[in-house]
Amino acid sequence: MLHLFENNIIKNKNEIKLIIISGSAPLGNCIDIYKKMIKIAKDNGIKTILDASGRALKLGINAEPFMIKPNLSELEDILGKKFSFAPNKEKELLPLLKELSKKIEIIVLTLEKQGAIAFINNKVFKITPPKVKTINPVGSGDAFIAGFAYGFYQDMPYADCLRIGAAAGAANAAMWDACFCSKDQIFNLINKVTIKEIKQTC
Repeated sequence: MLHLFENNIIKNKNEIKLIIISGSAPLGNCIDIYKKMIKIAKDNGIKTILDASGRALKLGINAEPFMIKPNLSELEDILGKKFSFAPNKEKELLPLLKELSKKIEIIVLTLEKQGAIAFINNKVFKITPPKVKTINPVGSGDAFIAGFAYGFYQDMPYADCLRIGAAAGAANAAMWDACFCSKDQIFNLINKVTIKEIKQTC
């Protein structure tokens, strides 16, 4: 698998800007496969987004991917500590994200209905998605990353990539079938996404 992965990257290096590594990794001897894939990509000058959980996520972070998208429980697992969090108390998380950002360029911490917090280039942004009638949220995290990747490939500013990602996640949640929302449905929600910089005191 790793041999095929590396050969494919080398063969198509000039066409690849970003690799998304997501889902569950095999247990046992393969648990560090994401870490190895990230290293191969970095050695070839390609950025990676890691969207995983458990040991696969913790080991993958050691290879310093370009971006991760944990939720609160995954962040606790990464940092090895429990912490309490309440709505509108995002600033309490900033020291933790700042420390983690020394290894990772973009951290998007998802907060379910409260949206997400993004830590980018030492700046923190609160992302509030548009309000939609939620039918099936399964796949919304994947849709977020797909939207971000779309903006990234269009060379958009990171804030716009996050905006498209949030719109994609909301559009997905408003449908029954996972990740079947259309481009038009996503772009109709973009202007309803709010992104606000949070001033740091830490």
